[in-house]
Amino acid sequence: MTLKRISVRVEIPSGPGDRAAVELAGRLAATSDAEIDVLAYVTEVLPSLAPQERGEATFDDTRLDFERLAARDGLKLRVFDRSSYAHGAGDVFADHLRVSDLGVIHYPFQPSIAARMVASAALFNGGAPLLLLPGSTGTAALPSSMLVGWDGSVAAARALRAAIALAGPGGRIIIASIEETDAHRPGQSGVEAAHLAAMHGAESTFVVLEGKGDPARDVLERHCVESGADLLVAGAVRHGTLHEMLFGSLTTSILAQGPRHPTLLVA
Repeated sequence: MTLKRISVRVEIPSGPGDRAAVELAGRLAATSDAEIDVLAYVTEVLPSLAPQERGEATFDDTRLDFERLAARDGLKLRVFDRSSYAHGAGDVFADHLRVSDLGVIHYPFQPSIAARMVASAALFNGGAPLLLLPGSTGTAALPSSMLVGWDGSVAAARALRAAIALAGPGGRIIIASIEETDAHRPGQSGVEAAHLAAMHGAESTFVVLEGKGDPARDVLERHCVESGADLLVAGAVRHGTLHEMLFGSLTTSILAQGPRHPTLLVA
């Protein structure tokens, strides 16, 4: 995943979390001389910002704000309005992601219905990895240590490759499997996954985590904190209704509740 175009979606008016998302995109762009496309349009019928924080911002105000940021940091940045009202708000972002290498979006814990619709459409219809930033503080730093959720699946393999590309030579990648009580044995493929990351120049390790009956996202997010990983990377899968009812889903949980940790989802 060579980053040459990064797309970021922000609300109008943009809040601190939106600005953190653009700033992180800028740091990523600086590592590979990439350009940034900012899509600025309203999705929130009931904005979360207080009236005094919202003001009367327009698209032009938002565009000028981010263009000033780009001039300050020497970034190649374009700002777009919503291109079509024939599609849903999420599909507009997804359409742009199809011609981008990475999507970045501020995605708070307990997201609104509008935010969930945008993220879901972008993730499953955009064709590019989607980076979710849960807060406006401490999330704009360039990720240097990543934890990849590993279960030997195709989705996990896609996540691994995205992490390797994003980390680059010298990055730190933790391959983490969750120990189950059934016949699932993640060991051999997890070791080989760590070897693959090492072949690309990453400092890599493989760990097996005790599940203790907790949801997978809780186990992985907890180990991110314990290990010092600043980005969780996971494959995204859409399961059927019965599977969701019986087993749950890491993807559905993160999209419904929001991540507690910066998270890269790869569908």
